[in-house]
Amino acid sequence: MSLLVAVATLGTALAEDRIEFSGDLRYRIEDSVARPADADPRLRQRIRARLGARSTILEEIDLGLRLRTGNPLDPNSSHVDLGHEFASFGIALDRAYLKWRLGDHFIAAGKFDHPFVDTPVYSGLVWDGDIQGEGLAANVRAVSTDGTSWDLKAIAYNTVENRDDLQDGYLLGAQSALGFGVGDGRLTLSNAYYHNAEIEDDDGDVTDLELLEEYRVVDNLLGGELALGGLKLSLGGRFVTNLAAEDDNIGWQAGVGLPLRVGGDWTVEPWADVHSLQANATMETISGDDHQAGMGYTGVTAGLAFKRGKLTVQPWLIMDQPEDQPPGEPGWYVRARADVTGKF
Repeated sequence: MSLLVAVATLGTALAEDRIEFSGDLRYRIEDSVARPADADPRLRQRIRARLGARSTILEEIDLGLRLRTGNPLDPNSSHVDLGHEFASFGIALDRAYLKWRLGDHFIAAGKFDHPFVDTPVYSGLVWDGDIQGEGLAANVRAVSTDGTSWDLKAIAYNTVENRDDLQDGYLLGAQSALGFGVGDGRLTLSNAYYHNAEIEDDDGDVTDLELLEEYRVVDNLLGGELALGGLKLSLGGRFVTNLAAEDDNIGWQAGVGLPLRVGGDWTVEPWADVHSLQANATMETISGDDHQAGMGYTGVTAGLAFKRGKLTVQPWLIMDQPEDQPPGEPGWYVRARADVTGKF
């Protein structure tokens, strides 16, 4: 019933010209060149499409919806593979929220974009950008006269509800993000904490569902733009640790990009990122899924992002090496991608 009310409200807003649409379409060619020994090389074409709508239904209240392609039971990816005997793509609703805005502050309720700051070069190691939060989020912002900003964000997500013999699961978190100018550039220093409590069943046994296991992740980030000799570098760094694990609980990341104008309205940004996540550093369920190794790996990603207006053409390479490499495995797993993405 609530979805029908939301759709009806958006229909009224559209009729009154109070609605904003946004969307994107990505075509991807992906070649998994070097894979685990028990998997054959795989070349595939993929599509991702998303369509969002937002309306200010009252002066300070927004209502938003978004549709996407992909399996609704797989929150980590909205891509679909081509080659299923010309079958049509499935569509899922991955955002449905209300947001109350008061100046630079807000409170959001429903299913919405995860609001925490991430690294600008290669993001999604701790929280996959495809995964939408479910529950409540809030942000309080303060800005000084010199442009320095401070955001305090908080989340309370419902992860597992109404399972037999189990309590409900919740993920709580907070992030402090300080933005400040450095010469002609700007950096953001942020510190986040995620608390996922361990849930036992009625017999006192710990469940094997990861979203009901204990995680106390501290995620420290530094990222933004730094001016250097007339150029602006995109920088991103991270150090993460899971306080609930006794070992294999650390991860780090360092990335850099260099946007350059190459003629006309085109720019190109060469970028590269190196990172390492030990097996217990983050929650695999909500971490990014670009790499083939799963949890516990060292990874390298690099690419060229050609941009003009709302079009991006990006060839890029993903390499990862598991911490515990079984005999007979390739030294590195390698995945090559070429993305063409348009937005409106």
